[in-house]
Amino acid sequence: MFEILLSTNVARVIPTYMWAKLRDYPVPARGLRGATVGDLIYFYGGNVGGIDPQSYQQLFYSYDPKSDTYEALTPGPIGRASASVASQGNKFYVIGGYGETTVPKILHEYDTVSKTWVERPTIPGTFNVNSLSSSNGKLYATVYNTTSQYTELYRYDPLNPTGAWVKLANLPTAGLNAGTVVGNSDGLYYFSGRSYGVYSTAVFFFNTLTNVWSQLPNMPKEMSSGYPVCINNEIFLVNGSPSQPLEIYKLVGGSLVVQPQLSNSIMVIDFALAAWNKEMHIFGGSTIAGIVADHYAYKSD
Repeated sequence: MFEILLSTNVARVIPTYMWAKLRDYPVPARGLRGATVGDLIYFYGGNVGGIDPQSYQQLFYSYDPKSDTYEALTPGPIGRASASVASQGNKFYVIGGYGETTVPKILHEYDTVSKTWVERPTIPGTFNVNSLSSSNGKLYATVYNTTSQYTELYRYDPLNPTGAWVKLANLPTAGLNAGTVVGNSDGLYYFSGRSYGVYSTAVFFFNTLTNVWSQLPNMPKEMSSGYPVCINNEIFLVNGSPSQPLEIYKLVGGSLVVQPQLSNSIMVIDFALAAWNKEMHIFGGSTIAGIVADHYAYKSD
């Protein structure tokens, strides 16, 4: 029931089915986003206060789960919060979100070996990027087209870094603009959220080989703050709330099944969610009391 990882700095104890409190993120931030590359989790940006440009951060950190320590890295190209991030190989990618001046649509790539930032192709169109995910060596981004009211899907090949984004099939249902996407070796999973004040519980699967969307069973409830994550090729969804404890769901046979939590009083939204080994980690976010730097880890079976 317990996993103990020893290092020169700290002994980590992560109970199964419980949230363990680990070392806080270096600064309180909401809209922070993270993705795992190799043995480390990398974090970009976040908002530390209001809506003024100075609140959007260029901060960039790595976190080592084995030692429970952070390292400050070369800041990102622009300040942004609530961006979309993903990883592929030894690269960390970020696009979209809310920036210092305009909504950033340029894909930025960080090489974790050379520790340098590079600008990659801008996604087509004039609309906001809602999500970024990876599957079978490719990156996929969703963009909500406010004219057609359909969510568009684009693919980018990191092995052809100067190549353009390729448009794929639209999400089959119109009006869904707030969904989140996560990928595994099977394809992509789209979980709906709140669109212009209206909730949707629709879930879709995209087959990256056939370019075809199919609808899965709906989510068990409306979720305005659902965050998906892939752990060892399995799909989980964490539902956040400022007034209710976190909920964890696992995709089993195409349906979301609630996961056990032996103890949980964490009430937070707009946090970073990332996977490492068999664990999921959340960092920062907003609570009723304000913006926090809290860091917790949860391990399923």
